[in-house]
Amino acid sequence: MPATISRQFEADFIPELASRYIQQGYKVRVGPPATAVPFDLRGYRPDLLAEKEDEHLLIEVKGAQAPIPIERLQELILTVRQHPGWRFLLVTPDRPEPVQHLRRTTELLPWASARARAQRAQHLLATGDSESAFLLAWAALETLLRRHAEAQALPFDQLADLSLLRQLYSFGHLSIPHYDFALEALTLRDELTHGFQPTQPIEPAANQLLALLNDLLQEWAAEASPAA
Repeated sequence: MPATISRQFEADFIPELASRYIQQGYKVRVGPPATAVPFDLRGYRPDLLAEKEDEHLLIEVKGAQAPIPIERLQELILTVRQHPGWRFLLVTPDRPEPVQHLRRTTELLPWASARARAQRAQHLLATGDSESAFLLAWAALETLLRRHAEAQALPFDQLADLSLLRQLYSFGHLSIPHYDFALEALTLRDELTHGFQPTQPIEPAANQLLALLNDLLQEWAAEASPAA
């Protein structure tokens, strides 16, 4: 992002994002000083610090400044995780809030639920209910992608589905064929859930989505610890 665009982005978007959190009852500081955080972030300053009761959110706006290397983001996430009540969030312009409500009241589904949903989707497909099979398979895919991002200390598990796919692909966690099909599947998911006529046959898409799920389940099987 050119410097002039980045500065304008910061001038327009960050105050708007701060206002959203303020409306939800958070105390917000833009570009807080290092002393606002009670542990060492080695010079890192978030774009926003949003606090309410025992919840403290360190918010990085993607595109507002020079990009932070993924290794540095992972280091920050691992540091923040050591402190109860503190969380690191990455926000993108296409989704200015996390997937869940601003105040996170629920946790990600267990890793094993992705496999269970994939198996149920396979059963639905075998019975001829391809639409239900496809939607359940998509839910399984999102569960798997978010769990993988969390396991790898990537700040993407709270992003909207499209941003989640883009970021995992950008950092080499999805192959080109998997990414390309996931984008097609996302379009079909949107058509089905928003009341539009599907632009592609559902049954073959469901079969391909289940194949993608099985590939990723095998590839990321080591992450499936009992507590995950």
